[in-house]
Amino acid sequence: MRRSLGSEDKPTAVGPAAFRVFNNRKIGFAIDFRFENGHRKAMSYADLVDAEFNPDLGGIILEGIGKRVTILGVNLQGLYELIIDHEIGEVVERHEPEHLMADVAKRGEAYVRELMWERI
Repeated sequence: MRRSLGSEDKPTAVGPAAFRVFNNRKIGFAIDFRFENGHRKAMSYADLVDAEFNPDLGGIILEGIGKRVTILGVNLQGLYELIIDHEIGEVVERHEPEHLMADVAKRGEAYVRELMWERI
C-alpha cells in the first residue's frame, strides 16, 4: 500500500520542493528519484550501503547494491540527514535559470540541480 508523502519544504516560486518526507510512517521503503525529463527511478533503503555528504562536491553520494546516485545542488545537508534517518520519500531534480537557483539558495532552501544514476 502506497502511503502519502508530504512536503518538507514550502513550495517556491520556481517550482516544487526539492524533496518530500514520509508523513504516515517513521521508516521509508525507498527513495523515488524524479528526473527533470520525467524519468523516475527508486532506490530501496534496504539496498542503501553508504551515504556521504560532500560539501566540496556540492552534493550527496548514495551507494547501493549495484548502483550509485549522486545528488548535486545547494543547501543539501538537511536532505542528507533525512536520508540517513530513512525519512525521504522523493527527491526532485530541477533545472532553473541560475538567477532563480541563486534566489532559492539565498532563502536557505534545498535545491537539487542534478541527479546522476550509475550502475556499479
